[in-house]
Amino acid sequence: YTPPRHYSILHKNANPNNNISSKIQAFTTCVGDIAAKKLVQEYASYPQTSVNLQTLLRTGRGEFLHKTYKDIQKAQNNNNNGGESGTVATERVLIQVAGFLRRELPIRFAHRIKDLDNVPLMKDMPSVQQVKSLYLQSFWDLLKIDKEVKTVEDEAIFAKAVEEIYERHSSVLVTMARGAFEFRKAVREG
Repeated sequence: YTPPRHYSILHKNANPNNNISSKIQAFTTCVGDIAAKKLVQEYASYPQTSVNLQTLLRTGRGEFLHKTYKDIQKAQNNNNNGGESGTVATERVLIQVAGFLRRELPIRFAHRIKDLDNVPLMKDMPSVQQVKSLYLQSFWDLLKIDKEVKTVEDEAIFAKAVEEIYERHSSVLVTMARGAFEFRKAVREG
C-alpha cells in the first residue's frame, strides 16, 4: 500500500489545536470515508505476527541478522582497535526491528479498530469512540512513513513516530475502563 499522494492535506485540514477527531475527519475527507474503511479492512485482513519473548530476546541480540563473515570480522577488528563494539550489529538490529514494526503496527491497529467496531452497544460509547480515533490516527501516521526502513536515519524518523504514538496511547487503558463503566451504566438503566 502507498498512502494517497495528498496525505499532506491531513495536516492542512486538521484543526491547529491538534484535536484528534479533527485529524480523523481531515483524513476521511482526504481519502474518503469509504476508502478509509476499506484501507482499515484491508490491513485487518492480514494476520498479526505472533511474537514470543524468546523471539524478541533473540532479535535484540541480533541473532536473526544473518551476518556475513566480513561483518563479524569487522566488528572484531573494531573491538581490537578500540573502535565502537557492535555498532554495525546494533544499527542493523534497530533497522530490523523498525522494519518489522513498520509492517506489523498498522495491521495491529487495524485489528483493534475492527474489534472496536464489532462490539455491540459499546462501540457507540464516547470513550470507545475516543480510543478508536486514537487508533485511526496512529494507523494513518504509520502509513505516512516510508514502507521500508533501510537506514539509521529512517529508523530515527520511525522511532520518533512510535514514541509519539506511545505517548498518545498512554491513556487508552483508563479510557477503555471508562467505556466499560459507561456500558455497565447504560445496561443498568435499560
